[in-house]
Amino acid sequence: MTPLLNDENEINDNEILLDTLSKVDNEETITNGEELEVVDNEKDENNEKTEQPVVYIFKTPVWVWMVLVFALFTMSSAGSVLMMINVPPLLKASWRLQSTSLFLFFGLFYDLNSFYQYITVMKIKKLYYSVMGPYQKQLDEKEQEKMVENEKKKLQEISEIWNKLFQRNTIALIVATGLILGLHFAFWVTSLNETTLPHSLLFVTSSPLMVIVVMLVLRKPITKMEIIGALVGFLGLLITLLGSFISTTGSGSQRPTVYGDLLALLGAACIVFYLFVGQKLRQWLPLFMYAFPVTFIGSILLTVLSLIFETAPEAIRSYSIVGWFQRDYILKVLYLGIFPGLFGHTGVNGIIKYIEPVIISVTLLLEPPIGSLIGYILGVSDGIDIFTLIGGPIIIGGCILVTISNSKKK
Repeated sequence: MTPLLNDENEINDNEILLDTLSKVDNEETITNGEELEVVDNEKDENNEKTEQPVVYIFKTPVWVWMVLVFALFTMSSAGSVLMMINVPPLLKASWRLQSTSLFLFFGLFYDLNSFYQYITVMKIKKLYYSVMGPYQKQLDEKEQEKMVENEKKKLQEISEIWNKLFQRNTIALIVATGLILGLHFAFWVTSLNETTLPHSLLFVTSSPLMVIVVMLVLRKPITKMEIIGALVGFLGLLITLLGSFISTTGSGSQRPTVYGDLLALLGAACIVFYLFVGQKLRQWLPLFMYAFPVTFIGSILLTVLSLIFETAPEAIRSYSIVGWFQRDYILKVLYLGIFPGLFGHTGVNGIIKYIEPVIISVTLLLEPPIGSLIGYILGVSDGIDIFTLIGGPIIIGGCILVTISNSKKK
């Protein structure tokens, strides 16, 4: 299989590749499905071509770009749909994670079933070869050794995952990640009730700037470009925040407020810690075995907070925890669970091995303008004020500089 240029453990040095190509006398470019094969042919002393090693360049499949664009639009629509659900913010945030957990459970079942099926197939193979082995032609010794080695490696991986999964440290990390995810949704969804949709989206997606703050606190090395990007981003935040200080127009959720902006900023800070803690688990834990417990724990936290601090509408007060099954709410909440939750976030995690992570990160920074446009079309958001119009692009530009610089450093 062609090596992926975006894998940390494989070839990813584009400078060497470009240097090699610049010295080629004759190049033949062959398009083969999803790959570009560059053949380097050099002439020897007798003016005859000699074969050289073939360099493969990975070409991102079209379907990956389609998934990325679809994920971007579905995730951008989440804020607008949440604003259309007329219940207290912590309650609808809990519904959002409950519905996502429901669908992630089927993914968890898939991960567990794949482990079980592999082990079962291994047992059947052993039984078959023990009975039929003497009566069939012996396989090539190298093939046998390769098959046994691969099976041992796979079983060892499964065994290591199971052993790590139930360790105290792993359980603590999963619980901590779930609690942080719940706090992120608590701050962000509440901010949708306290400020405008464009402000909420701009501040909650400023997590690359929060990363720099955390790196400074932890005394991690920071590049000049990261510092410049952070300064540009925070300048944009201040300009946008200025609009909240002096704004006197609008009413209710349509009026930008400093309180609402700061809530969204706290949501961005939670995402930073969520990524820092979660990346340790994702290095070895399968996607759904990680996503389901984390999301479910987050939903439990939000449900408890809602029961303590909020008063549910009279119509669903007796069963507010699962009130989203009522006809007025179920379609919107199911949409949030399936599209922004499952197809959006899980889709992005699914394509990350086919595309550079920095491309995904920069693409998702387009969520504020797209989300604001969707909100305006759906009638849940008014037009953008002059301060947001100026500060918004500056925030996004600073985040892009930080993201690209951080990617190059890695």
